[in-house]
This record gives sequence, C-alpha cells and structure tokens, in this order.
Amino acid sequence: MPRANELLARLTSREENLHLQYRSSRIPDVDGPATRKSLDDFFTTATQKLKENDRLFIYFTGHGGRGAESTKRNTTITLWEDRSMPVREFVGLLDRLPSGVQVVMVMVQCHAGGFADVIFEKAEVGPMLSGAKRCGFFATVPERSAAGCTADIDEEDYHEYSTSFFAALSGKDRLGNAVEKPDYNGDGQTSFDEAH
Repeated sequence: MPRANELLARLTSREENLHLQYRSSRIPDVDGPATRKSLDDFFTTATQKLKENDRLFIYFTGHGGRGAESTKRNTTITLWEDRSMPVREFVGLLDRLPSGVQVVMVMVQCHAGGFADVIFEKAEVGPMLSGAKRCGFFATVPERSAAGCTADIDEEDYHEYSTSFFAALSGKDRLGNAVEKPDYNGDGQTSFDEAH
C-alpha cells in the first residue's frame, strides 16, 4: 500500500478495510453478470430446456437486505449495479419454470431466510402453498445478518454457512482437507438436510 494512500485514508477517516485485496473470479463457465437481465435471460432459457423431474440447483452467495417495515419477510438479494431483487420478484422468475421442475436453493446472504417463502403462492406466507417443487437451505433467518459477510479472499478465514454445507456434502473443506460427512439416518449418504 503506498504511504500516500494510507495518509489520505487517515485524513478522511476511511482506514477500515484499507488493506483488503480483491482478485478476479476463478469460477469456470460463468455466463454473465448478476443483473436482472441476465437472470431474466437465464430463466427464459431454463423454461425452454427444463422438463418435469429435472432439478435446478440455485446457489446465491452475495449480499442480501432486509425487507421493508411493512413486508419484513420480503428480503432481497443484491445484484450488480447496486440493484436489489426482493423474494416476491424472484418467485416470479421461479414461477416461469415448467411444472414438476425441482428447485433446490442454497442461499447464504444476510437475511436469506426470507427466500424460504418461495414455497408459498406469490411468496406470501399463508395457507396457499405453491404447487411447485421447491426447497431451500438458508444461512440465517429473515431478520438477521449472516456470518461470514466479508470481502476477505483468504480461504482459511472463511467460517460461513456454505463452507460448512458444501464440505458436509463433499467430505472436503475449501482447502481440500477431509471432513467427516454427516449421516444421521445411517443410510450411507449425506443428504442436503444432513449437510444443513
């Protein structure tokens, strides 16, 4: 870090996170940015390609926000360009999928639990369950921030939901070390709910 940057940060009282470093994504086959248009395009294509008994696995790791005071459970995911998408808008995308497509969601953002409402018609909690086959695993409840909300790229420091969830499924942590896979029902396999 150049000394001038440190001094300027001190003068403007913006020293927090000054020494964080970022790197480009190492995820292969990324199709595009996390924007509304990209999501809309994805679901348009998925609607044409997926059929009954196919499974769509959705993993969201990013920022999430609270719902409005009048609709606290309608929490949000943050997309690129500082845009937020609430649960009720997201469920509209899911509703476009063909009947019988199984949707499994793993969401680790702050306030992720609001997205559990995708099991209800129009994501409104009540007696009307959606006819769609949906389930999810969420890092936290709608009212709370998630653990591990950080820009830190040092994988040894990660102690958040998806690290544990995927380690339980694969038997290896982020660094490739073996971990014991949970098998609470003794069937020799680790299910999503056991990983949760």
